[in-house]
Amino acid sequence: MDRLLWVTLLRLWPDWRKTLILFKPDTVIGWHRRGFRLYWKWKSRRGRIGRPGTARGIRELIRDMSNSNVLWGAPRLSGETRTPVRPSVRCSMQPSRKNITNPK
Repeated sequence: MDRLLWVTLLRLWPDWRKTLILFKPDTVIGWHRRGFRLYWKWKSRRGRIGRPGTARGIRELIRDMSNSNVLWGAPRLSGETRTPVRPSVRCSMQPSRKNITNPK
């Protein structure tokens, strides 16, 4: 019965499919482009450029450790900050490398 309805509708009114389109394709593409621009504008907003800064306490800890252990490099210092003694301190090698007072 359904097919009979659609076949009859197609024969009597050949342009019936055009009425089912609510928006033109150009309109939908424009919406997508605008949404894409807004997303990247939000994603690259000011004040959030680059790596986040290291907290002062972590910087001081790295400096103290590098002064106390002159032969330690950045890999060892970043590894020592991840010990179970200091579970809340997590530091990658980059801040360790920047804050060493006696580089090799």
